[in-house]
Amino acid sequence: MYAYEQFKNVIKERILEFMPEEYQNAEVIQNEVIKGNDNKYSALSIRREGDVVTPNLNLDKYYRDYVERGEIDEIMKEMSDDYKEPMKISNSFMTFDFHSYEEVKPRLYMVVLNKEYNQEYLKNACAMDMPGVDMVAVPKVFCKSSGENGHASFLVNKQHLSLWNVTEAELCEHALKNTPILFPVELINMREMMTELMHDSFDGDFDQELLEHLFSDQYKKQDNIFSLQPFEQYVLTNTARLNGATAILYPDLLKEIAKETGSNVFILPSSTHEVILMKDNGDMSAEELQRMVIEINRTQVAPEEVLSDEVYCYDCKEQKLVMATNKEQTREFIDHFINSGMEGSNPEQEQENGDLENSM
Repeated sequence: MYAYEQFKNVIKERILEFMPEEYQNAEVIQNEVIKGNDNKYSALSIRREGDVVTPNLNLDKYYRDYVERGEIDEIMKEMSDDYKEPMKISNSFMTFDFHSYEEVKPRLYMVVLNKEYNQEYLKNACAMDMPGVDMVAVPKVFCKSSGENGHASFLVNKQHLSLWNVTEAELCEHALKNTPILFPVELINMREMMTELMHDSFDGDFDQELLEHLFSDQYKKQDNIFSLQPFEQYVLTNTARLNGATAILYPDLLKEIAKETGSNVFILPSSTHEVILMKDNGDMSAEELQRMVIEINRTQVAPEEVLSDEVYCYDCKEQKLVMATNKEQTREFIDHFINSGMEGSNPEQEQENGDLENSM
């Protein structure tokens, strides 16, 4: 049984034995990949001359498989198979001229991240600050849809600016304008969302009347929360339901929602893929809502998909997004949560669009 470092060395030396003939002169690269919220893993990529993007294989995952099964040749065969499939797709990623900003520009879009959680990820990335909150928006380039589970894209870094002869501000402006076009907004009533999740869980094999009965019993004491009155509790995302929290940046969207409710609107960061909107009607304080956010982040959300432990608010009078909670109080809530023994394990999830390495 190889130790981890030995395992990585053996993989690097022998992986080409398991790859097709056209890879025999390829360069095998091992590097550290930084995912969302500065989560990291050791990765392997195989780059042939002329490859613009290459998949990253998670060596941490394959080592766990090796420890469990003990057959390193089997593991390398699986790695080869796992690599060839995304490469079939990645060969058609660049259906545009990567070196031409005019062709790149309509593919730019924004993704909202937590600034504090992504310090390493943001080191070389282009970014746009979001005044008044602890989040930041980063531009990415949309390459291609890769089926039901996501799309292929890459992060725009500082080196791309000189290649495309564009300023960071100009690029971010273009990305911000494109995002609602590439990823139209979707606003879903919470009851409808939960019904949909139940439907998916049972692969459509359930009694609709029974489900409605269960909902009416389970939430009969919470009719004020789950009522169909406009915007009392809604999920805000996009039609792709990927990186949907970015919809809070869409021009005038929060303003129009607040106008409809006639009040401030709480924004609960459910994950990077969606946020929950609640009318601030005085029934619950930001601190009460934050306790729920903190617990869900630590028990239900994959680490790289956590957006924030804070609660936000759209101030209808000031017409701006602000923080409804503060960092000091947040730290106290988190410490209390951990000390109470309630902290669980976050689910492990694969990234929705995989990990692509750009040649720059």
